[in-house]
This record gives sequence, C-alpha cells and structure tokens, in this order.
Amino acid sequence: MDNLEKQFSALKVLVVDDMDAIRNLVSSTLKELGVRTILQAPNGSVAWSHIQEL
Repeated sequence: MDNLEKQFSALKVLVVDDMDAIRNLVSSTLKELGVRTILQAPNGSVAWSHIQEL
C-alpha cells in the first residue's frame, strides 16, 4: 500500500445525491481508490443525520 492509498483509506466520505445510480457510481469509484468508509444519503436531511452521528 503506497502513501496515497493509506491517505484514501483513512477518509470518511459522505456521498449525497438524489439519484441512486449516481450515488452508487461515485461510491464505487471511491472504493476503487481505496476509501474504506463511505456513507450514502439521498437528500440533505439524511446527510445531516449521518453527519450528526459521526
């Protein structure tokens, strides 16, 4: 694992979009880059709930 992969693996990312296909596409791309913690939300209200739980 190189330094960039280590940095990506430490990230927590919240993907917010009303289209399920876009959320899944972005999440898959992030996972391929090495991001391990990816949360998804279909709108701002759900996203805010995720943020408050962190």
